[in-house]
Amino acid sequence: MKPQTPKDWCNTAMVIAVALGLAACGGGDAPVLRGTAATGAPLVDAQVSLVCASGPVLTTRTNTAGDWQLTLSAQRAPCAAQVNADPLVNGLRYHALSASTDGGVLNITPLTDLVVTRLIGAEPTAWFATLSPQALRLYPDSQRIKAAQTQVLDALGLQSIDAINFMGSAFKAKPGHLADDLLTALQAASQQTQTTHASLRTVFASANGQVSADFKSALTNAFFAPAGGGSELMTACNICRFNCQFDIDKWACLATCELLACAGQE
Repeated sequence: MKPQTPKDWCNTAMVIAVALGLAACGGGDAPVLRGTAATGAPLVDAQVSLVCASGPVLTTRTNTAGDWQLTLSAQRAPCAAQVNADPLVNGLRYHALSASTDGGVLNITPLTDLVVTRLIGAEPTAWFATLSPQALRLYPDSQRIKAAQTQVLDALGLQSIDAINFMGSAFKAKPGHLADDLLTALQAASQQTQTTHASLRTVFASANGQVSADFKSALTNAFFAPAGGGSELMTACNICRFNCQFDIDKWACLATCELLACAGQE
């Protein structure tokens, strides 16, 4: 056998290093699905259950901020999530749907629950209780979920914020965050008009999907209320700033907001 030279040793070491590196990678990290469960305030220590088109059911609990996360292994989208706290507002469980195959964000709120209701055309708690992977495959793409959100927001009189993905965009369950302020306004309108979440589900499960004029007026007044009136002033400035988190050049977007939409407001 020909003796190895230092160059041969180097080449051998490189081959071994590459092989070990590939083995360590193992095809990359498993995707993680995370989100926030809230009703205007975080749902703390609430159980989150996740059912996907394949793979076993996953469960976890929310932290003190209402945040949760699950590592996906054999799970494949679409996935449906349910949050169950004891007690929940109105004694309800809330739901959300994700069409992402790479993890990402999935918030679970009364608003996402209404979007799911609109999409499936049925009461979501009973739907989730008997949910099968085969049934989930009826909701394979994000466009159908987005269309359902558009229908819900339009019916609520909130067309101006339709571009925001409330189910799939990260937010904090704190006043001053647009998504949380909307949930607070939803609660305020429900109390003012004595409208239960269950009755809103019934509306959005129907073909008509139209809320009463009184509820729509109460919601828009609460959401677009002046600062100090229950939720932060939802001006073009705030909406612009929120949308910037999805812009490729976030900082340039924020600079444009300050120049064009926020000047003189603060």
